[in-house]
Amino acid sequence: MSALQDRRARLLVALYDKFGEAATWSPAAGGADVTLTLRRKGEEVALGFGGSEGLVEKDLFRVRRSELASAAQGDVVTITETGEVFRIVGEPRLVKTGLEWLCEPAELRAF
Repeated sequence: MSALQDRRARLLVALYDKFGEAATWSPAAGGADVTLTLRRKGEEVALGFGGSEGLVEKDLFRVRRSELASAAQGDVVTITETGEVFRIVGEPRLVKTGLEWLCEPAELRAF
């Protein structure tokens, strides 16, 4: 690991220690659940409608690749503290550094 990669990894540890939330990740394809720490992130996205455009905030989860080898659309995430349950929509992608997954969640509501 290069010095830059090492610094990035240490920075991620500090970020997840400070801002992370404990969660359980359940793969849609089956297999064992994974206990991990994730970070919630908001991202502004431009939406076009009726000839105009507006900005909306989209919630995203960031998960360390060192804790989750692969992420997939349809996976289910349960936040330990609150009991909130989310399904991953869209295809998860790795961030530029390759150290984190970026996933779009949709909250599952009880009816």
